[in-house]
Amino acid sequence: MSKKGFVRLLAALYAAAVLLCAAGQLLWVKGMTQAEPRSLSVQEAQLSSIRTDYGAKWLDYTATDILTTDNDARLVWTVREKVSGLRVCIQASRPVDDVELYYTTAPGQEYSLERRLSPVHFDAERGEYTFRLPKAVRVESLRLDPTSTAGCFLKLKEIHLNPPLTLREKLLPAAPELLCVAFAPPLMAFAVRELLTMIREIKYPKEGPAAPVSRKE
Repeated sequence: MSKKGFVRLLAALYAAAVLLCAAGQLLWVKGMTQAEPRSLSVQEAQLSSIRTDYGAKWLDYTATDILTTDNDARLVWTVREKVSGLRVCIQASRPVDDVELYYTTAPGQEYSLERRLSPVHFDAERGEYTFRLPKAVRVESLRLDPTSTAGCFLKLKEIHLNPPLTLREKLLPAAPELLCVAFAPPLMAFAVRELLTMIREIKYPKEGPAAPVSRKE
């Protein structure tokens, strides 16, 4: 393959990769926006290692807020609907650590590392954490681990199921897709060039050195 042909092939592969990535991003956005946004509340959740009956007001925390009793506090909501993500705003009496979200997709399913999410956007100063599922799926339950700190007063000021996608999320694909767009075309172009070279060498083998001609005396 000539250098000019290789450049043309590479350009065509890059164009195809960009178009495929854009189409995939559009389908992802369409699927994510099919999940209906709504609010959740602490009162709807099953609480674990959390108290709500600590009585007297402490600073601006009252009995309507929650208090973690150990380092494994959890709030579990049974949702049974399509879910794309969760945004929560947390005011805490102490610095929070290890804010995580787990989800299950079937009744009786155990929570596991495969379905554990870390925040994709967070502002620790404002206490805002946003989680995104890889794609919108029907979720049986959500488990929020708000902190791994014991003895922490928490005011969950906002719990928003399926928050709207940001403009960046709509326009910018995830890192694996961007890496594919960047590196797949040149790898495929080199592979095609090597394959064509191999086929040409098989079809038109080079002649070996001529055998010496013997002289008869």
